[in-house]
Amino acid sequence: MNRGIKFEIPNEYGDNLGRIFSEFPVDDYYWVLLDADVYKACPHPEDNSFFEKIEYEGPEFRQKIEAKHYIVFFSVIAFPSAASAKLKVRTYQEFLQSDARLCFNVIDSGYVSVYTRNPEDTELFTKNGNAIHCSPVEAIPENDKVDELSQGMVDWLLAHGMI
Repeated sequence: MNRGIKFEIPNEYGDNLGRIFSEFPVDDYYWVLLDADVYKACPHPEDNSFFEKIEYEGPEFRQKIEAKHYIVFFSVIAFPSAASAKLKVRTYQEFLQSDARLCFNVIDSGYVSVYTRNPEDTELFTKNGNAIHCSPVEAIPENDKVDELSQGMVDWLLAHGMI
């Protein structure tokens, strides 16, 4: 069994999040950002932060991710409801013990990792990742050494073969 998948996306302004999540039922979940450094295309640098808050209802989150954006890093978890989102989820083990359906991360403007609970979600994100990727989609094995879901530097170091 695998934890999820990883792949690369283009390092550019675009709608990559909307394309990756295009077939996932985003509206059915409550979304909690763990980390985010995402910018909108905006002529005013003081007003270009993409996410104004940490928690989003599904339809609002979908609207956000379908707009043009530039990702430096991004980590979000999908919960079935706002009530279930109150549980702290920072590690893979906490993810497994929670009601969260998935954890999605982008590190260093292009390295994506998706931790899922079921094979259907993994297959969907593999398909969407293949549609826009810069590298082949790879499985994240169960024995993966990364436990912190929002520890971007660890993912970056792993992606570059440094640990």
